[in-house]
Amino acid sequence: MIIHQVVRMKETGRVVYSTHTPCSMIFPLVVVRTVEVALGFQRIRDKKKISSISRYLRQPFTPLPELTMVCDGEVEFIPYDSRYPDYGALHVSALELLDGQHRLFGAELLYRRSKHSYDTMLRMKVYHNLTHDERIQVFCDLNEYATKLPQSHIRLLRDKSFATLESIRLEQSENSPLNGLIALDGKRGKAFGKFITLESFARAIEEICKSPKLGALQSEKRSELIEMFFTYVFSELSDFLTPEYRLLNSYGVAFLGAVGREYMQECLRNGELDSDRFQGLITLLRRHEWSKEKGVTGMVSGHQHAQKFLRDVVFRVNAAG
Repeated sequence: MIIHQVVRMKETGRVVYSTHTPCSMIFPLVVVRTVEVALGFQRIRDKKKISSISRYLRQPFTPLPELTMVCDGEVEFIPYDSRYPDYGALHVSALELLDGQHRLFGAELLYRRSKHSYDTMLRMKVYHNLTHDERIQVFCDLNEYATKLPQSHIRLLRDKSFATLESIRLEQSENSPLNGLIALDGKRGKAFGKFITLESFARAIEEICKSPKLGALQSEKRSELIEMFFTYVFSELSDFLTPEYRLLNSYGVAFLGAVGREYMQECLRNGELDSDRFQGLITLLRRHEWSKEKGVTGMVSGHQHAQKFLRDVVFRVNAAG
Protein backbone atom coordinates (compact mmCIF):
# COMPACT_ATOMS: atom_id res chain seq x y z
CA MET A 1 0.00 0.00 0.00
CA ILE A 2 1.32 3.41 -0.94
CA ILE A 3 0.15 6.44 0.94
CA HIS A 4 -0.01 9.39 -1.40
CA GLN A 5 -1.14 11.90 1.17
CA VAL A 6 -0.54 11.34 4.85
CA VAL A 7 -3.43 13.49 6.01
CA ARG A 8 -6.02 12.08 3.56
CA MET A 9 -5.97 8.35 3.01
CA LYS A 10 -8.69 6.01 1.72
CA GLU A 11 -6.78 2.89 0.67
CA THR A 12 -7.73 -0.55 1.98
CA GLY A 13 -5.69 -1.86 4.88
CA ARG A 14 -5.19 -1.28 8.57
CA VAL A 15 -3.26 1.41 10.31
CA VAL A 16 -2.03 2.03 13.84
CA TYR A 17 -1.48 5.64 14.84
CA SER A 18 1.31 6.91 17.04
CA THR A 19 0.83 8.91 20.22
CA HIS A 20 3.77 9.29 22.57
CA THR A 21 7.12 7.70 23.14
CA PRO A 22 9.40 6.62 25.97
CA CYS A 23 12.20 6.78 23.38
CA SER A 24 13.35 9.26 20.75
CA MET A 25 11.54 7.68 17.83
CA ILE A 26 10.52 8.91 14.40
CA PHE A 27 7.59 6.63 13.60
CA PRO A 28 4.71 8.86 12.57
CA LEU A 29 2.66 6.07 10.98
CA VAL A 30 2.64 2.30 10.69
CA VAL A 31 0.72 0.69 7.84
CA VAL A 32 -0.37 -2.94 8.07
CA ARG A 33 -1.22 -5.35 5.26
CA THR A 34 -0.97 -8.98 6.28
CA VAL A 35 -0.86 -10.65 9.66
CA GLU A 36 2.37 -11.47 11.41
CA VAL A 37 3.12 -10.71 15.01
CA ALA A 38 5.94 -8.64 16.49
CA LEU A 39 6.13 -7.96 20.21
CA GLY A 40 5.13 -4.33 20.09
CA PHE A 41 2.01 -2.26 19.69
CA GLN A 42 1.27 1.41 19.18
CA ARG A 43 -1.63 2.57 21.30
CA ILE A 44 -4.30 4.85 19.87
CA ARG A 45 -4.64 7.62 22.41
CA ASP A 46 -8.14 7.94 23.86
CA LYS A 47 -9.72 6.86 20.59
CA LYS A 48 -10.73 3.25 21.19
CA LYS A 49 -10.97 0.98 24.20
CA ILE A 50 -9.14 -2.33 24.36
CA SER A 51 -12.13 -4.34 23.10
CA SER A 52 -12.72 -2.13 20.09
CA ILE A 53 -9.02 -2.05 19.23
CA SER A 54 -8.93 -5.85 19.32
CA ARG A 55 -12.01 -6.03 17.12
CA TYR A 56 -10.50 -3.49 14.76
CA LEU A 57 -7.26 -5.44 14.40
CA ARG A 58 -9.06 -8.77 13.95
CA GLN A 59 -10.90 -7.60 10.85
CA PRO A 60 -9.14 -8.92 7.73
CA PHE A 61 -9.49 -5.61 5.90
CA THR A 62 -10.84 -2.28 7.02
CA PRO A 63 -11.58 0.58 4.63
CA LEU A 64 -9.59 3.48 6.00
CA PRO A 65 -11.45 6.71 6.63
CA GLU A 66 -9.84 10.03 5.91
CA LEU A 67 -6.88 10.32 8.23
CA THR A 68 -7.42 13.48 10.23
CA MET A 69 -5.16 12.71 13.19
CA VAL A 70 -1.97 14.65 13.56
CA CYS A 71 0.86 12.14 13.29
CA ASP A 72 3.31 13.75 15.67
CA GLY A 73 6.06 11.17 15.33
CA GLU A 74 5.76 9.78 18.85
CA VAL A 75 5.35 6.11 19.63
CA GLU A 76 4.45 4.13 22.72
CA PHE A 77 5.37 0.44 22.76
CA ILE A 78 3.18 -1.77 24.91
CA PRO A 79 4.44 -5.18 26.11
CA TYR A 80 2.69 -8.21 24.69
CA ASP A 81 -0.02 -9.38 27.08
CA SER A 82 -1.53 -12.85 26.59
CA ARG A 83 -4.77 -11.64 28.21
CA TYR A 84 -5.26 -9.27 25.27
CA PRO A 85 -3.50 -11.02 22.40
CA ASP A 86 -4.80 -8.71 19.72
CA TYR A 87 -4.16 -5.62 21.79
CA GLY A 88 -0.56 -6.56 22.46
CA ALA A 89 0.27 -7.69 18.96
CA LEU A 90 1.40 -5.50 16.10
CA HIS A 91 0.63 -6.96 12.68
CA VAL A 92 3.64 -5.97 10.63
CA SER A 93 4.14 -8.15 7.57
CA ALA A 94 4.45 -5.72 4.68
CA LEU A 95 5.23 -2.86 7.00
CA GLU A 96 5.95 0.66 5.83
CA LEU A 97 7.61 3.14 8.16
CA LEU A 98 6.61 6.51 6.86
CA ASP A 99 7.25 10.13 7.65
CA GLY A 100 5.39 13.05 6.13
CA GLN A 101 7.22 12.46 2.85
CA HIS A 102 6.47 8.70 2.92
CA ARG A 103 10.06 7.66 3.55
CA LEU A 104 12.66 7.83 6.28
CA PHE A 105 15.74 7.67 4.05
CA GLY A 106 18.59 7.28 6.55
CA ALA A 107 16.98 8.90 9.56
CA GLU A 108 18.74 7.92 12.73
CA LEU A 109 16.40 6.58 15.36
CA LEU A 110 17.88 6.89 18.79
CA TYR A 111 16.68 5.01 21.80
CA ARG A 112 18.30 4.58 25.15
CA ARG A 113 19.56 1.77 27.29
CA SER A 114 22.14 1.64 30.08
CA LYS A 115 22.76 0.99 33.74
CA HIS A 116 19.70 3.17 34.33
CA SER A 117 17.87 1.21 31.61
CA TYR A 118 18.04 3.95 29.05
CA ASP A 119 20.37 6.91 29.47
CA THR A 120 23.10 6.03 26.97
CA MET A 121 22.30 6.18 23.29
CA LEU A 122 22.09 3.14 21.05
CA ARG A 123 22.16 4.21 17.41
CA MET A 124 20.22 2.43 14.73
CA LYS A 125 19.54 3.47 11.15
CA VAL A 126 16.18 2.62 9.67
CA TYR A 127 15.57 3.01 5.94
CA HIS A 128 12.30 3.08 4.08
CA ASN A 129 13.39 0.00 2.09
CA LEU A 130 14.08 -2.37 4.99
CA THR A 131 13.45 -6.01 4.24
CA HIS A 132 10.50 -7.76 5.81
CA ASP A 133 12.65 -9.52 8.43
CA GLU A 134 14.56 -6.34 9.22
CA ARG A 135 11.32 -4.47 9.82
CA ILE A 136 10.09 -7.08 12.25
CA GLN A 137 13.46 -7.04 14.02
CA VAL A 138 13.19 -3.27 14.43
CA PHE A 139 10.02 -3.66 16.47
CA CYS A 140 11.36 -6.60 18.45
CA ASP A 141 14.48 -4.60 19.39
CA LEU A 142 12.57 -1.44 20.22
CA ASN A 143 10.09 -3.33 22.32
CA GLU A 144 12.86 -5.13 24.20
CA TYR A 145 14.45 -1.87 25.31
CA ALA A 146 11.38 0.33 25.57
CA THR A 147 9.62 -2.05 27.93
CA LYS A 148 12.59 -1.86 30.31
CA LEU A 149 11.86 1.79 30.99
CA PRO A 150 10.50 2.34 34.50
CA GLN A 151 6.83 3.26 34.46
CA SER A 152 7.72 6.52 36.22
CA HIS A 153 9.82 7.49 33.19
CA ILE A 154 7.12 6.55 30.73
CA ARG A 155 4.54 8.61 32.61
CA LEU A 156 6.92 11.53 32.86
CA LEU A 157 7.90 11.45 29.21
CA ARG A 158 4.27 11.82 28.21
CA ASP A 159 4.56 15.24 29.80
CA LYS A 160 6.83 17.45 27.71
CA SER A 161 6.89 20.26 30.26
CA PHE A 162 10.04 22.26 30.95
CA ALA A 163 10.36 20.85 34.48
CA THR A 164 10.09 17.25 33.30
CA LEU A 165 12.60 17.59 30.49
CA GLU A 166 14.97 19.51 32.74
CA SER A 167 14.82 16.82 35.45
CA ILE A 168 15.64 14.12 32.90
CA ARG A 169 18.47 16.20 31.43
CA LEU A 170 20.06 16.81 34.84
CA GLU A 171 19.69 13.17 35.88
CA GLN A 172 21.44 12.03 32.71
CA SER A 173 24.22 14.62 32.71
CA GLU A 174 27.58 13.06 33.54
CA ASN A 175 28.64 16.26 35.30
CA SER A 176 25.50 16.53 37.39
CA PRO A 177 25.78 15.72 41.11
CA LEU A 178 22.34 14.12 40.73
CA ASN A 179 23.63 11.50 38.31
CA GLY A 180 23.12 8.15 39.99
CA LEU A 181 21.28 9.60 43.00
CA ILE A 182 17.77 9.46 41.59
CA ALA A 183 15.74 6.33 42.20
CA LEU A 184 14.25 5.68 38.78
CA ASP A 185 11.73 3.14 39.95
CA GLY A 186 10.45 5.14 42.92
CA LYS A 187 11.43 2.60 45.58
CA ARG A 188 10.61 3.58 49.12
CA GLY A 189 12.88 3.59 52.11
CA LYS A 190 11.67 1.55 55.07
CA ALA A 191 10.55 4.44 57.24
CA PHE A 192 11.85 7.64 55.77
CA GLY A 193 9.76 8.26 52.68
CA LYS A 194 10.84 7.92 49.10
CA PHE A 195 14.31 8.45 47.77
CA ILE A 196 14.57 11.14 45.12
CA THR A 197 12.65 10.09 42.03
CA LEU A 198 12.48 11.82 38.68
CA GLU A 199 8.90 12.74 39.47
CA SER A 200 9.74 14.40 42.79
CA PHE A 201 12.75 16.13 41.25
CA ALA A 202 10.59 17.44 38.40
CA ARG A 203 8.11 18.79 40.97
CA ALA A 204 10.96 20.58 42.75
CA ILE A 205 12.04 22.19 39.47
CA GLU A 206 8.44 23.15 38.75
CA GLU A 207 8.28 24.77 42.20
CA ILE A 208 11.45 26.79 41.52
CA CYS A 209 9.99 27.94 38.21
CA LYS A 210 7.05 29.51 40.08
CA SER A 211 9.38 32.39 40.85
CA PRO A 212 8.09 35.18 38.56
CA LYS A 213 11.63 36.48 38.03
CA LEU A 214 12.87 33.07 36.92
CA GLY A 215 9.74 32.34 34.90
CA ALA A 216 10.21 35.54 32.91
CA LEU A 217 13.54 34.32 31.51
CA GLN A 218 14.11 32.32 28.33
CA SER A 219 14.07 28.53 28.79
CA GLU A 220 17.81 28.26 28.07
CA LYS A 221 18.60 30.76 30.81
CA ARG A 222 16.18 29.12 33.24
CA SER A 223 17.81 25.78 32.53
CA GLU A 224 21.26 27.24 33.17
CA LEU A 225 20.24 28.83 36.49
CA ILE A 226 18.42 25.74 37.74
CA GLU A 227 21.38 23.53 36.91
CA MET A 228 23.68 26.00 38.66
CA PHE A 229 21.44 26.04 41.73
CA PHE A 230 21.21 22.27 42.15
CA THR A 231 24.82 21.62 41.16
CA TYR A 232 26.10 24.13 43.70
CA VAL A 233 23.73 23.02 46.47
CA PHE A 234 24.40 19.31 46.06
CA SER A 235 28.15 19.75 45.66
CA GLU A 236 28.36 21.99 48.75
CA LEU A 237 26.14 19.63 50.76
CA SER A 238 27.76 16.46 49.43
CA ASP A 239 28.43 15.16 52.94
CA PHE A 240 24.65 14.94 53.42
CA LEU A 241 24.15 12.78 50.32
CA THR A 242 24.00 9.49 52.19
CA PRO A 243 21.04 7.36 53.29
CA GLU A 244 21.40 8.72 56.84
CA TYR A 245 20.28 12.19 55.76
CA ARG A 246 17.01 13.47 54.37
CA LEU A 247 18.65 15.49 51.65
CA LEU A 248 18.59 12.28 49.64
CA ASN A 249 14.84 11.73 49.59
CA SER A 250 11.73 13.34 48.17
CA TYR A 251 11.11 15.42 51.30
CA GLY A 252 14.54 16.97 51.04
CA VAL A 253 14.34 17.77 47.34
CA ALA A 254 10.82 19.24 47.79
CA PHE A 255 12.21 21.45 50.54
CA LEU A 256 15.02 22.60 48.24
CA GLY A 257 12.50 23.30 45.48
CA ALA A 258 10.46 25.60 47.71
CA VAL A 259 13.55 27.32 49.10
CA GLY A 260 14.94 27.68 45.57
CA ARG A 261 11.74 29.38 44.43
CA GLU A 262 12.04 32.06 47.11
CA TYR A 263 15.77 32.38 46.61
CA MET A 264 15.35 32.95 42.86
CA GLN A 265 12.68 35.55 43.49
CA GLU A 266 14.67 37.43 46.13
CA CYS A 267 18.20 37.08 44.81
CA LEU A 268 18.08 37.11 41.01
CA ARG A 269 19.60 40.32 39.71
CA ASN A 270 19.31 40.98 35.97
CA GLY A 271 19.03 37.28 35.28
CA GLU A 272 22.12 36.37 37.34
CA LEU A 273 22.48 34.78 40.76
CA ASP A 274 23.74 36.91 43.61
CA SER A 275 26.81 34.88 44.60
CA ASP A 276 27.10 36.38 48.09
CA ARG A 277 23.51 35.52 48.94
CA PHE A 278 23.96 32.13 47.35
CA GLN A 279 26.82 31.41 49.74
CA GLY A 280 24.67 32.67 52.61
CA LEU A 281 21.91 30.28 51.57
CA ILE A 282 24.37 27.37 51.50
CA THR A 283 25.52 28.28 55.02
CA LEU A 284 21.92 28.22 56.24
CA LEU A 285 21.21 24.94 54.48
CA ARG A 286 24.26 23.38 56.11
CA ARG A 287 22.84 24.32 59.50
CA HIS A 288 19.50 22.78 58.63
CA GLU A 289 18.66 19.50 60.39
CA TRP A 290 18.95 16.86 57.65
CA SER A 291 19.39 13.84 59.92
CA LYS A 292 16.70 11.19 59.71
CA GLU A 293 17.03 10.53 63.42
CA LYS A 294 16.24 14.12 64.33
CA GLY A 295 14.00 16.81 62.99
CA VAL A 296 10.41 16.52 61.86
CA THR A 297 10.71 16.12 58.11
CA GLY A 298 9.41 12.56 58.27
CA MET A 299 6.13 13.69 59.80
CA VAL A 300 5.00 15.97 56.99
CA SER A 301 5.47 16.22 53.27
CA GLY A 302 8.51 18.01 51.95
CA HIS A 303 6.43 20.92 50.70
CA GLN A 304 4.68 21.41 54.04
CA HIS A 305 8.01 21.15 55.81
CA ALA A 306 9.49 23.75 53.49
CA GLN A 307 6.62 26.12 54.11
CA LYS A 308 7.24 25.97 57.86
CA PHE A 309 10.88 26.94 57.51
CA LEU A 310 10.78 29.09 54.40
CA ARG A 311 9.97 32.46 55.91
CA ASP A 312 12.81 32.19 58.41
CA VAL A 313 15.26 31.02 55.74
CA VAL A 314 14.36 33.83 53.34
CA PHE A 315 14.49 36.36 56.17
CA ARG A 316 18.01 35.23 57.04
CA VAL A 317 19.06 35.28 53.39
CA ASN A 318 17.78 38.84 53.09
CA ALA A 319 19.51 39.79 56.31
CA ALA A 320 22.74 38.21 55.11
CA GLY A 321 22.45 40.18 51.87
